[in-house]
Amino acid sequence: MMRDECSKTDKGVSNVSKTLVTKLAVLATLTGLLSGSAEAAKRLDPTRIAQPGLSVVSPSASTEDQDAIRTGPPKRIVGFGSWLTSNYEVDVYTSNYLWCDFEHLQLVSGFFAGSDNSVHALVTIKDRSGRLVYQAEDTMPVEAHAVNYVIADIGPLDPGFYRVFSRTIQKEKTAKQRFWIQVTPQSDALCVVPE
Repeated sequence: MMRDECSKTDKGVSNVSKTLVTKLAVLATLTGLLSGSAEAAKRLDPTRIAQPGLSVVSPSASTEDQDAIRTGPPKRIVGFGSWLTSNYEVDVYTSNYLWCDFEHLQLVSGFFAGSDNSVHALVTIKDRSGRLVYQAEDTMPVEAHAVNYVIADIGPLDPGFYRVFSRTIQKEKTAKQRFWIQVTPQSDALCVVPE
């Protein structure tokens, strides 16, 4: 009986070891992929001017986004996602995950407003320890039955990992999104400023 218990324990340890090795291999593979793609993903465009403040932008001209919604618009707020952009990198509808510490960051959060009731927008950024490093909130009017955008002027962040959280509330309904970003120092080879 003692021998059976030992072999069961050995099998349990063996299974745990296999699981741990598998997880470490997957983590190493992902780290390698992310490191390799970070070099390809980070391109710095010539600098552009950022607009300060937290604001809602309502487009007046028809766009493809709005045309698709008009076929059957929702009656409440619907989020279209949040992303970061900077004075060196213009990202439309998606966020890069790697930023440089000298870039002036802005968050853009798109949403469809089902009514003309004002919205309450909240943007927070926390470091990996959970410490709040940026927060902006305001209540603003919107254009009904249109795609609106909340724009938060964040500015540069110190090197590190950050969790970005965007929430837009209209009446009792909420559109929200969370994602992580990395800010790397200017001394990093990926953060060479174009001349």
